[in-house]
Amino acid sequence: MTINLNLGNKRDDVLKSVIQRIADAKRCVVVTGAGVSVNAGIPDFRSPSGLFAQVRKKHKGLFTSGRDLFDASLVFRSDETVSAFNAFITELKAQCQQTQPTLFHRWLARMSQRGTLRRCYTQNIDGLEEKAGLFVLHPHADNPVPSPTDLQQQQQRYSLSPPPSTHVQTIASRQMAMQCKVVPLHGDMRFLVCGLCRGLFPFETAARLRPSGGMVAGMPCPKCSLRSAKRVEDGHRPLLIGRLRPDIVLYNEPHPHQDLLAKIIAMDTPFIRTPSSASRAPDVVLIAGTSLKVYGCKQLIRSLAKTVQQVNALHSQRSAGGSLAKRSIVVVVNKEPVCTAAWADIIDYQLIGDVDELCRRVERLWDRQQKITKWMPQVKRWQGQQQQAKKFQDPASAIKHTKNSQSPTKQMAGNSATIAASGKRRRGGCEDGNDGDNDARYDRILPLLSTPQGYRRSKRLKTRREQARCSALFSVPC
Repeated sequence: MTINLNLGNKRDDVLKSVIQRIADAKRCVVVTGAGVSVNAGIPDFRSPSGLFAQVRKKHKGLFTSGRDLFDASLVFRSDETVSAFNAFITELKAQCQQTQPTLFHRWLARMSQRGTLRRCYTQNIDGLEEKAGLFVLHPHADNPVPSPTDLQQQQQRYSLSPPPSTHVQTIASRQMAMQCKVVPLHGDMRFLVCGLCRGLFPFETAARLRPSGGMVAGMPCPKCSLRSAKRVEDGHRPLLIGRLRPDIVLYNEPHPHQDLLAKIIAMDTPFIRTPSSASRAPDVVLIAGTSLKVYGCKQLIRSLAKTVQQVNALHSQRSAGGSLAKRSIVVVVNKEPVCTAAWADIIDYQLIGDVDELCRRVERLWDRQQKITKWMPQVKRWQGQQQQAKKFQDPASAIKHTKNSQSPTKQMAGNSATIAASGKRRRGGCEDGNDGDNDARYDRILPLLSTPQGYRRSKRLKTRREQARCSALFSVPC
């Protein structure tokens, strides 16, 4: 059953326990939607002022709803709809280039630096995770961006449109892809891809086209143009020339990298049979800023939640019960409630409020942990000294640590008797004195003077100030 909690209630003990569990997570998997980028100035999709509403208002005759602009079966049905789609995506790209990462994106980067971020699956195409310094998956190893030198030479020969002037680095191996921290489920707007030959080119807005020599959405593909021009020069018929479109995944469209995504998801959702397999599973699944309506995202969350339930079942078999501090949990954070009855057995907690507020509260707990970790060596050293002092309070245990036990034992007995007598005199000759400050100092120094080492050290006090203070406290000549 899903428990609803309000992030604005700072006195809720259950909410504090959930936030503490998120702060203590060791393998956290995050699933994000458009809601986490709203604070950066990028609108979401389904709110009254979101992208769908803007599209419906701007293109009343072309699209009946804003979702139609992101439907592949409707976008590519005519040149007019394709032109509207390219113009909208170019405007969105220019808006994303001017924005900066939010507190949530910086919080993810800090989690990655702490080594507790297992993976972040994002439905966003704004690229703010990469701006925050996270390692983002760009699965183009089998289809690398062409070298600008080759395109410039061929462009001079065939007089084509300006090629890209910068080479975009891509992931060169599948092993590096498995180590990435951010997985864009719907692609991103870094590249333009040809709909015909699948060639990749840097995506630039129209305002930056001429200075940088980049490409904009809707332009003819340079690779297809080069291939067609070469055939015409050889006396053959020209080939079809594809158009460039953003490298994003639309509705009713197959994912071009679904095999790679399936392998990454399988690593984060192992089948739990033994404790060793449970150690590879996520202990916290955090879902932020999404409406839970996209089919692929819903399937991913169900797979992650199933793994979490298997881990909890294994732990419950090995130990009776289990507190929240040890259980793996699935948490949703959103400004509005999004969990229906269908998610009751999948999601444990639903936090209503701004996701940045959750980040602030978790970071405060992290800062406290850093302070505790900083002082832990000194605390352990002090605890060791206390244990050593208690160990030598018993004269029998002190005999074991000396070579000659006869003489030091007599010295200790006389010293303890003198100290006890001086304690009576210090409390005014009364056994039940109330001088708490002197009693505390007496109890603190007694274990040190009750040992042969402490007795000899008391005789080697050098400064007159220490000798005077020792005589005044215990009436013992040093």
